[in-house]
Amino acid sequence: VKLILNANDPISGSLAPDNPRVYYGMARTDKSPLDCPNITHDAKVCPKCFGRMRYFYYHYNHIGAFTCLSCGYATPEAKYLADNVNFETGDFTIGGAPVYADYRPPFNILNMTGAVAACCEMGLSLESACASISRFRVMQERYDEFQVGDRTAVMILSKNQNPVSFDQSISYVLDLPGEKTVVALVNNINHTGHRDTTWLYDIGWERLRGKVDSVVCTGPRAWDLAVRLKLAGFRDDAVKVECDVQKVKPKVDETKGTICILTELYDAKSILEVIGK
Repeated sequence: VKLILNANDPISGSLAPDNPRVYYGMARTDKSPLDCPNITHDAKVCPKCFGRMRYFYYHYNHIGAFTCLSCGYATPEAKYLADNVNFETGDFTIGGAPVYADYRPPFNILNMTGAVAACCEMGLSLESACASISRFRVMQERYDEFQVGDRTAVMILSKNQNPVSFDQSISYVLDLPGEKTVVALVNNINHTGHRDTTWLYDIGWERLRGKVDSVVCTGPRAWDLAVRLKLAGFRDDAVKVECDVQKVKPKVDETKGTICILTELYDAKSILEVIGK
């Protein structure tokens, strides 16, 4: 089996080391800091020898350009590299071929590059793959934008119990212009017997402090999120709690700015129906 792997991910790079492989990745962009901006970093040590890793830059979390200071394990050369990324326009190139993205977070640029890599390895030309994926439009279940009265609202899919997903949603919120409010629906995690909320402490909620008007906590774990925000240093008046999703709209109406809804796929419809009324 030929593997198609993310060159910027040191963990997946060590999969099935004897198998043939090609890599895709993304060159450094103007959103690639020298220091990790996130709490969750799953590759501080080398997955091969457990030595200390050095990163030259980060795209997000543990995704970036790296080398192990002990064994020399380093970012492999990417056959398919997203380069010249313009997050404002959505334009970038892969191997010199132009690509357009209507949904522009760094992770989606990498997703698109991985899809192009898979298509090309199965025989499609690079130009055809890039032209085709440039016509792709993200599903409303992952991202949606609509009006609530005179306010703009955006829904950003954010997976429960996945800090990296929530971190990327927070980055998207921070990039939005103007005043904004976050509405976060935090649900139970069924396979842990509804007990585990530790993942809330792996998300960088601190990054939102002072940058948003309010955070509205809703869902069965709304108070758990409120406690996490308290520990993150949020003012009491910047955190609003309503566990019942069906009753959350009055809390949202007390806030200001763009409404940024962070929720998982299975709860998206229920909260959109309430807030969009």
